[in-house]
Amino acid sequence: AHADYNAITLFARGHYFLIPPGYARRSSRFQNTVSVNGADLRVDPDLDVRLETVVEQADFAYAVGESTEAFQLKLAVKRYRRHLVLLDDCLVVYDDLQRADPTGRVWNWFQWTLHSDPRQHGLSVAGRRATWTARSAREERLTLDVVEPQEFAWETATLTSRADVPMLEALRMVRPEWYSNRAQVLAVLTWEDDPVAPT
Repeated sequence: AHADYNAITLFARGHYFLIPPGYARRSSRFQNTVSVNGADLRVDPDLDVRLETVVEQADFAYAVGESTEAFQLKLAVKRYRRHLVLLDDCLVVYDDLQRADPTGRVWNWFQWTLHSDPRQHGLSVAGRRATWTARSAREERLTLDVVEPQEFAWETATLTSRADVPMLEALRMVRPEWYSNRAQVLAVLTWEDDPVAPT
């Protein structure tokens, strides 16, 4: 019932830094995934969405999620795979989305979204880096460094209850006018205390 294909959550150093949206928020705009032209992913139990590859070794784990069919047909998504490499101190995320040749529309709008709990973590953004810091006394951090694309914009939004309680904070990497048929994101999430920007 949730449009959450290829979505991720992340628990590190005693904290859920990247969280699922909860049962009341089923739309893909609340999931830790991607969207094209603002459209929700489809919800259909017959969709061919799956883990295509899983490799577990002593010093790393690797997985590939295939969810091309989750996109609405009018978006003409030809392929979408999310690759994850888990190491001791970081998670590498590589998303590769390809559309069929455009028919009419020359530009598209691509969003890459992660969610956190604003009651548990403060979010700061500077340049190509975003950092979540635990509001507890220990102040553990999660750092996101975007390696690709080179050009993008950050967008943040907070879902607040009617009682004025912040419930869900979205961090979106946005390509507002994306002219190519392919969108690729390479990002590194690390829970080290003093992370070095990846190259």
